[in-house]
Amino acid sequence: MREIKFTPGPWEIIEDELTIKSKDYTICEVFLCDAFSGEDQGVSNARLISAAPEMYEALKRALLFITNGRENGYIRMPDIDSGDPALETPNIIRMALAKADGKA
Repeated sequence: MREIKFTPGPWEIIEDELTIKSKDYTICEVFLCDAFSGEDQGVSNARLISAAPEMYEALKRALLFITNGRENGYIRMPDIDSGDPALETPNIIRMALAKADGKA
């Protein structure tokens, strides 16, 4: 998997401005005057955006954990015909990482 080229985290939220920063670099400003969102939604969006670097890294590690666990016999996936939603977990993680990498 190639290295993604986003601004390295951690990112922080400056709540009074709703600006997301990495060190002294402004990542983005979350605008609250959108007709479809109020202030609470803007704050929630800012928190989600600021967590992106950590979530990306967590997904990469989770996929590696699942892959290694299956290969080494520590994780047994449910039977294909079981209908268990856990079967889709590795694919969901791959799709989310691909989206972040610009491949989706």
